Amino acid sequence: MLGPKLAEFNEWLSEQGHGDGFRMGVGLNSGPVVAGNIGSERRVEYTLIGDTVNTASRIEGLTKGTPHQLFVSESTHQLLDEGREDLVYVDELEVRGRERAVKLWSLKEPVDEATPEPAAVG
Repeated sequence: MLGPKLAEFNEWLSEQGHGDGFRMGVGLNSGPVVAGNIGSERRVEYTLIGDTVNTASRIEGLTKGTPHQLFVSESTHQLLDEGREDLVYVDELEVRGRERAVKLWSLKEPVDEATPEPAAVG
């Protein structure tokens, strides 16, 4: 499970009567990006842009409604050391803005076994 501090915070929220708490989603994707200060003389903001960033964001969005808090794309999975026994193949899912489906991996132990697997998002 990701974020032991998040679990502690959610437990505290529940004890205070503020609902079930929050879930965290993470989408990891690897590739080229444009990074730097973008803006005008009046307002400058450090940001990342490009297809790699957009895909990572959309992969993160796919974690919603699933037992997984982390999805790792094929491009990132290929860069990891071989034999990553803590990651399991989840599925090949459609990602908006991509011509081909993206293969995704996640941690072996999902957060909530009762939550259904992800559906393709268009």
